[in-house]
Amino acid sequence: MNRLFLIIGVLFVFFQSCNLRKKQAENNLKPDLNKSEEIQAAIIKSALNFEYLSISGKVDISGPIEQSLGIKIRMKRSEILWVSLQVPFIGTEAIRAYIDKDSIKVISPFQKEYYPRSIKQINEIAGVQLNLDQLQNAFIGNSIMAYTKNSRISADSDSIYTQTQEAPLNIKETLYLNNFRPAYTQILHEKQNTFFSVLNSDFSASEKGNMPTKVFINAITSKDKAGLRLEYNSFDFKEITNFPFNVPASYQIR
Repeated sequence: MNRLFLIIGVLFVFFQSCNLRKKQAENNLKPDLNKSEEIQAAIIKSALNFEYLSISGKVDISGPIEQSLGIKIRMKRSEILWVSLQVPFIGTEAIRAYIDKDSIKVISPFQKEYYPRSIKQINEIAGVQLNLDQLQNAFIGNSIMAYTKNSRISADSDSIYTQTQEAPLNIKETLYLNNFRPAYTQILHEKQNTFFSVLNSDFSASEKGNMPTKVFINAITSKDKAGLRLEYNSFDFKEITNFPFNVPASYQIR
């Protein structure tokens, strides 16, 4: 059970920069790279800004579970994160998840089981402390760092580097200099000895900003290791009126 929720937790959580291969929009932000407050403002301003977002693609899962699945993601900003995983070619749904600010609910049609959990429980399993906004940001290449007075920001000719250490978490990000979006994020829980990383690449221009089409997520705990390789085929920002999640009466609650 914990292994299943480790995988699910990685989905919603969360090397150096790799090349950007797809067309992306260059922004016109010109912060003074010697002033951390201007860099921070540019990072916030360059984030993908949306009310609704739909994504389709595929995901390769490694770790306790080894599988390639289709994935559909729906979001209402700061309110709902909905994910459906499908078996390729067959189209049968393997897992559906509904996440809001307080809880995560998962159904497994194959096993006819229902898993209700609180965000607090998932964070305890995953070894991090993330909220819904950060979980959404992990999917779309936005910064998941909450900047504080203890944050350190620097830059060179190629990249921007940020670090926030709020015990027991140590969060570091490397950002692309040309679009101020995260290339690589790592989260270390120093007490629980857990490690998460998110790598974003192949950004594509959209009406709401640059969107990564490849996202790589890795998680390492003292007991398990899991990885996700997400590749997005399409995305749009049209209003979403339906986030279907019904639990059949015959499903067992786990």
